Amino acid sequence: MTTRRWTRREVLGLLAAGTLVAAGGGDVLAGGGERRAVPLTASSDLVAGHTSISNAPSRVPPSAPLIPAEAVPGTGRPPQFVVVSFDGSADDDLLTHWRHLATATGARFTFFLSGTYLLLRANAARYQAPRHGAGVSDIGFFPVPHGMDPAEELTALVRHLGDAYLEGHEVGTHYNGHFCGRSLRAVGAWGAEDWRSELDQFDSFLDDVGANNGLAGLRFPFASATVIGGRTPCLEGDFTILYPELAGRGFRYDASASAIEGTWPTRRLGLWSFPLHAIPLAGRRMRVLSMDYNLYFNQTGARPAPADQVPAIRAQALKTYRDYFAASYTGSRAPISIGHHFTRWNGGAYVDALTTLVTEMATTPEVQLVTYRTLCDWLDARAPEELAAFARGTWRTSVP
Repeated sequence: MTTRRWTRREVLGLLAAGTLVAAGGGDVLAGGGERRAVPLTASSDLVAGHTSISNAPSRVPPSAPLIPAEAVPGTGRPPQFVVVSFDGSADDDLLTHWRHLATATGARFTFFLSGTYLLLRANAARYQAPRHGAGVSDIGFFPVPHGMDPAEELTALVRHLGDAYLEGHEVGTHYNGHFCGRSLRAVGAWGAEDWRSELDQFDSFLDDVGANNGLAGLRFPFASATVIGGRTPCLEGDFTILYPELAGRGFRYDASASAIEGTWPTRRLGLWSFPLHAIPLAGRRMRVLSMDYNLYFNQTGARPAPADQVPAIRAQALKTYRDYFAASYTGSRAPISIGHHFTRWNGGAYVDALTTLVTEMATTPEVQLVTYRTLCDWLDARAPEELAAFARGTWRTSVP
């Protein structure tokens, strides 16, 4: 079978027009293909052939890889993986939006949950913030919409996050108090003991959400043991200290690093390190990280823009993301990572841009919109020499 290679210009045009179709008869591989974790038993055969990345016991049963090594058999070309993740993940309206989009497109998302968002403000003292004390959090606690009942809103969020998990999405950790900056009390200065305390408390907030808030019977349909990765506050922290702590707890990845676009994930200190990429900001001679806050900061100084500027901001954000996708899709095929927050900065410009992009990518041949967990499974199932060839881009020689 002969397979033609799309040029970057063609991909951009077809994405914008919504008319990209499979080339050369190749199978369309849209959607996530995520398998929900099942309880691990002594007789489980799910671990067969799985490559462990640490000596620590796995926190969850590894799922059998469902995605082939090649996007189209015989080409040596990897699928184009896209991972969309969200930090904070405590706005029920936006959670509903992204779940509906996932249902419509087949995408699966990773939700990095902030542990303090599982505490009502009245129970804030249950959090003993490392290097700060009881009841201190730079992002506050459960955000209650104005005029709404706190207990009812927290109950709804927990149930809907649980539904998202059962639908095949992933819940990871965004830790708790979100202490950023240059202070000696911020996460960048934390030692192993601080990180252990933070992670232990995150587990408790997730596992005991009902008991911590006086809401009998409220619980997630999964336990903290299903959490296998996370993203640090503001992408900060000494990874040489943090990564061994995560690996020792059975984590499989971290999503806090940054790298130039086109860079494939690497293993560091026992974990897969999934970077956000530094990508060109459309129309500007500069790069931003593939995250909504970095667009917000560089477009409008992290301040709300006037309403009449929102369409141009949205268009620039969408063009930036489309260019990022096209560069990888026609280039190294390095997995794309887009990080967002549960906010509507600049009139929802970034929510709108990402919604459009996900809808477009979901119908693009050879694309897999997956969670970090699924990407871990796929990477673990590949031989080292195979991944090295993908990272070098040698597969491109087989594509006319």
